Amino acid sequence: MDATGVVTVGTHQSGDVLVTLRPAPRLLLRVHSPVADIVGDRLRALGREALSAAGITSAGVDIHDNAASEWVVRARLRTAIRRWHAVAGVTAAHEARTETLRAPEERS
Repeated sequence: MDATGVVTVGTHQSGDVLVTLRPAPRLLLRVHSPVADIVGDRLRALGREALSAAGITSAGVDIHDNAASEWVVRARLRTAIRRWHAVAGVTAAHEARTETLRAPEERS
């Protein structure tokens, strides 16, 4: 997280996704992808699901997809949210909630 409260995880490389969380007065979710017409709805759903599970109701979220697998998107969202909460000092309270973001085969 930088001094402005922005968290960025991931890369612009092929097969990855860059997720950015920043402070915002309401929930703003934007998806950028060369195939947004095909995967845009699913990426938005993953973003909403992750934010909801973590109790985040106001943030700006940008998802820059570069043909990432769904598990990569979930992992990047989970990491961004953990970093967001870690800085805010609420990591422990939300750890259980982020467990729901994992794919069934990732859950312990």
